[in-house]
Amino acid sequence: PSDSLKCLLAILRKTYGWNKPMDRITDSQLSEITKLPVKRCNEAKLELVRMNIIKQQGGMFGPNKN
Repeated sequence: PSDSLKCLLAILRKTYGWNKPMDRITDSQLSEITKLPVKRCNEAKLELVRMNIIKQQGGMFGPNKN
């Protein structure tokens, strides 16, 4: 799977998996879950925000339901 998909699934696990709409998710946490380098996790996370798949409020990230 692509880096973005791996990061999206990790974000879903860190949020909905714990019944949270949003969570403070660091690139190093994503890297640990996805086994991708931290830099690629950051790029994938920002790409998901640009594509409006996840939303960002400060350091909090979560899936965009709309």
